[in-house]
Amino acid sequence: DIKIDGGYVTALVGGKTVEVTAKTEHHETTFTVTTAEVDYGTLTISDITGLMTTSNPAKIRAVFSVPSRAEEITYTFEGNDIKIENGYVTALVGGKTVEVTAKTEHHETTFTVTTLIDYGALYIEDVFAWVDYPASEFTAEFEYPEYAEDLVYSYDETKLSIDEENMTITVKEAGEFVVEGVKQVNEALAGGCEVKAVVCAESFAEAGRFADAVLVSDGVFEKLSGEVTPQGVLALLAIPELTPRPPQGKALLLDGVSDPGNMGAILRTANAAGYADVYLRGCVDPFSPKSVRAAMSGLFFVRLHAGEDAELANCLAGVPLLCADMGGEDVFSFSPPPNFCLVIGNEANGVSKEVRARCAHTVRIPMRESCESLNAAVSAGILMYELQYAREKKLSHGLKGEDTDVRT
Repeated sequence: DIKIDGGYVTALVGGKTVEVTAKTEHHETTFTVTTAEVDYGTLTISDITGLMTTSNPAKIRAVFSVPSRAEEITYTFEGNDIKIENGYVTALVGGKTVEVTAKTEHHETTFTVTTLIDYGALYIEDVFAWVDYPASEFTAEFEYPEYAEDLVYSYDETKLSIDEENMTITVKEAGEFVVEGVKQVNEALAGGCEVKAVVCAESFAEAGRFADAVLVSDGVFEKLSGEVTPQGVLALLAIPELTPRPPQGKALLLDGVSDPGNMGAILRTANAAGYADVYLRGCVDPFSPKSVRAAMSGLFFVRLHAGEDAELANCLAGVPLLCADMGGEDVFSFSPPPNFCLVIGNEANGVSKEVRARCAHTVRIPMRESCESLNAAVSAGILMYELQYAREKKLSHGLKGEDTDVRT
């Protein structure tokens, strides 16, 4: 329990009383050595709460009141709801409270680990819909499907209605859309769009060009703008009436185009190539911000038509439909009728069976074998221009045969 060396006593075990006999050649006596208990202090570990299965492991905060007496800790607990490794706790199962015992050679204490269920996030993308058009579909995606819950929607029922069973939204009241930039706003005005408001940033030097423009601070304008570098002017325009009417010339039917960038690019090209009437069947909203940006001024100078299948079919009665499909006739040798409606299908699935069944002709763009397909907007642009000017080109070459190859 003790050690005596060189006239010095060292305590080896605490809490002991040792009787020592001291002898010399002519003397003998005894004395006692009492060793005190070693002060190992206390071990304290705080409870760990809110640990999720998707969280990083949490460090166990073990505090020795006498740091010099710190010892190795062993943790024990029941079950497999958590894991402790190298002083860190990982939650394996959510919604549990686990009591953990921490032991060292001279300490013992307990603490609890409370794990939570990570319900994840709920994702619902913005939905664009408009009056007199079939209901717009939307999706609600739970990050962790196993924790999906019933949804409750709150909205102004005078403006729209939500079919929760079919996940669709129907608009009751006409809305507006936004265009940004000097060129876009000027062309919207030139195109006869119904302008609800023009908003300018205070720093915009040309604000005086727009009568009755609303001036706002640059900070407010940045909040209103969807651009990375706003030009300082935007206009709020009324969405035009989309009731289907018969075409006044060559037309375009977009069957399920789902990408807003493609939608805008096709409208831009339709305007440039002279396809003034564009019919929309189950498409992305042409008035969404990305579509508007991609369309440039094309959106202001084409007539958009949207409605139920029966309405569209009635408007296009007697108009030959030309289906764009890889299995069709080479468009560069095809002789189109004087007036027609070109059909562009969905980016992934092409033209639907319902529309394909009504098409009088099918045309394709010849491509190398190494190319599987073209982007929908690129394909639409090539077909629109070729079909628009094919007859003129043939007449200018003095060629009138149906099977004449005019690619030269």
